[in-house]
Amino acid sequence: MIPCSPAFTPQPQATDLKATAALLQLAMQLHHQRATAHVLDGRVLVLDDDAYLLMPHPVREPGPFAVSVEFPDGVEIGAVFDLLGSSFDHPCLRQAMLLVAQAKEDLDVARAKAKGLIQDFVAEFAQAA
Repeated sequence: MIPCSPAFTPQPQATDLKATAALLQLAMQLHHQRATAHVLDGRVLVLDDDAYLLMPHPVREPGPFAVSVEFPDGVEIGAVFDLLGSSFDHPCLRQAMLLVAQAKEDLDVARAKAKGLIQDFVAEFAQAA
């Protein structure tokens, strides 16, 4: 008898997990905001590295590469929850998160390559000494 092998379950990509976490964090911020107001007048939705922030944020300021868009006057928090649905997800927000995550990875790769090239340049002086 052949032992049963567990069915292969593909693991979600790390960037997908980051997007899901970012959207859940946004949902928590919206829920917290709803405790004091029902509209998002003057609030700004910011994508900063790997998180969505609802600005102004009590603890954090967006970084230099953040992308932000202001909500129009009169947008109700409940309407945002309705659009996100019970899964707290939206294809536009997920795609934006994935684009920024990819750009961050690309920047990390470029920085590592640039550092290696600079190290090669400096190494020429060590050989000459």
